Amino acid sequence: MPSKSILIMHSLSLTERAALELTNDSYVGVRRQVRPRHAVLTSKDVYNWAPLLALLAESTRVSPEQLELAVASSLRRWSEIIEHDVSVNPPGGLQQAFIVQKVLEELAVEDAPELLKRFGEEARLAYQSLLGRGLVEDPQTIVIAGFALTVLGLIPTSFTCKTKAGQIVSRRIAALYWKYEQSERAGVVTTTVDFRLWKFLKAFRQALSAAMENDEL
Repeated sequence: MPSKSILIMHSLSLTERAALELTNDSYVGVRRQVRPRHAVLTSKDVYNWAPLLALLAESTRVSPEQLELAVASSLRRWSEIIEHDVSVNPPGGLQQAFIVQKVLEELAVEDAPELLKRFGEEARLAYQSLLGRGLVEDPQTIVIAGFALTVLGLIPTSFTCKTKAGQIVSRRIAALYWKYEQSERAGVVTTTVDFRLWKFLKAFRQALSAAMENDEL
């Protein structure tokens, strides 16, 4: 009989899987001997990306490489806006929505305005589902590289993280995708929507990582 974590994994929608994988663990860098160069925290605003990644995974028109380029381009455009007008400082959700909209435009996705409206509600429902299943939580304390920071509302952003159960399910998902990758390297063409979602998640993370590296230059 499949374990509880496997049953939960298979019951998650694509958007819920994407949202879970966009969420950091309950620690950041705690178990490393060397502090990470970047400490990435998940705010609820990032869930705006989950419906887009799920949509792209279900389509074969856009490649992960195209997504990576589109995200990088949209992030540059946002940086240019901020650089030229420091008064532009919308709430995180609006900022993410703006960048998602630009990505949709870059990829020439049809009905972008309607999709953007739908994404907001889908992201909210995915978060509520993960929260209700006990896979994510709103932490009162965030640990970064061994230092505990208490979130008291001083920062106008609401953070979230995986619970222990969420981390177990996430490892199950990672193991499944690892098998897909090994099969692909062996010459077996894997076209499952789950594997495509994993590729888009990787492309999205690579674009964000490159953006952070450029900000440091």
